[in-house]
Amino acid sequence: MPASKYIKLRGTNEYPEVRASLFRLSLKDSIHAIKSLYPFNQVIVLKEANFGLISENDMHGLETLYSIMKKRADGDPLDPRGYLEYVNHNDSYKILEQIGKEMPSPLTFIRKLEALMLGIDNEITVEDERGKRIHPKILQKAYDDIAKSVDPWRGEWLNAGFEITIHQRNLIQYFLNKGKKLEKVVSELDPETLMELKTINLKDLVRYHTPQGLPRKDIPEGTKLRYWPPRDKYVAGFGGVSEWAGLDCGGGPAGSVADLGIAPCTSQKFLSNL
Repeated sequence: MPASKYIKLRGTNEYPEVRASLFRLSLKDSIHAIKSLYPFNQVIVLKEANFGLISENDMHGLETLYSIMKKRADGDPLDPRGYLEYVNHNDSYKILEQIGKEMPSPLTFIRKLEALMLGIDNEITVEDERGKRIHPKILQKAYDDIAKSVDPWRGEWLNAGFEITIHQRNLIQYFLNKGKKLEKVVSELDPETLMELKTINLKDLVRYHTPQGLPRKDIPEGTKLRYWPPRDKYVAGFGGVSEWAGLDCGGGPAGSVADLGIAPCTSQKFLSNL
């Protein structure tokens, strides 16, 4: 896995500067947070049936998550790139809070993708967290890991959950407050959000999105990017494989699979608002 770098997304009057990780969170950078969340007297194992995290008493005979983590940290190629995987949406928030980071919102995710595209083509200079230029080859690796049509499947969670009823449509997100704790923020889902299944293009998503980062109703038909609209009590994530990529707003918050992780970022809200 290339050296971890954060891409600098410049702020405006509407949102602060954000530093978003080019790559998904590595096991090396998350293992201490996970150990503090799941001490040895609360051993966690992997349940293959639903890829959730449950107690050892409920699943005898399987390797503990600790054992899996230790092997990967020592170089065992369970994930040859060293990413943390098999992590669900709920636990992702806990891990990120432990390391003082946030999960990227759909808007931050799109802003990062746009910067990667423009930086690869040398249309803009993309900087890291220290203000140094990031070489287009590194940007290309980051873009390919997110969206290139190759196997294996890989994905990342996004900071968006939904409450969809007849009377209201809400977006649920969690941002760090002044106390460095994740705080729930509920806002009305933008009325221009596309609420039907549609195949679109990634470049159009960068252009035709709401201020919350989800596709607008007027986004053109495409061929490569599948979009699943928000569903009640479900969450968002992005994934890619050889034949397609997908922005799924109907994922189960307690589910997880191999190669599904998180790409952390710094605060995405003005702290005065929390």
